[in-house]
Amino acid sequence: MAAPKPPDATPLSLNLAPMVDVVMCLIIFFMLATKLVERENLPLDLPAASTAREADKRELGRRVVINVQTDPSAPARPPRYVIGDRPLGLPAIAVRLEREHERDAQVRCVIRAERELPYAYVESLLLICARTGIANVTFGVAREERGERP
Repeated sequence: MAAPKPPDATPLSLNLAPMVDVVMCLIIFFMLATKLVERENLPLDLPAASTAREADKRELGRRVVINVQTDPSAPARPPRYVIGDRPLGLPAIAVRLEREHERDAQVRCVIRAERELPYAYVESLLLICARTGIANVTFGVAREERGERP
């Protein structure tokens, strides 16, 4: 009796469509993540600190970043408070921080203020943090290299 004939070989082909879909999703994800980080960190002339250390991103957890910008052409004008890309007044910041604290009691407030900003404006933010119950406050600074200002 003759041996049974093996089945005909099936031509192999590689379907790249799912891989292209995944790559496109990754590209979109990283583009959006980059935009969110850029929105959070406006270009400011931050104060220098020789003991500054890079915060571990896992340590930061849920956070609200408040950028405080001054207008160099009008230094007497009050600064502009910005969360994300939205300028807000102090009452609106208080409401936002209250909401964030209700969602997560361990929320952290990161204050990024320009170097020449009078302390009274930062103090206003610290008082709002205290009233809303936010105890985790971090300040954004530029790293100073051994006595040299950036």
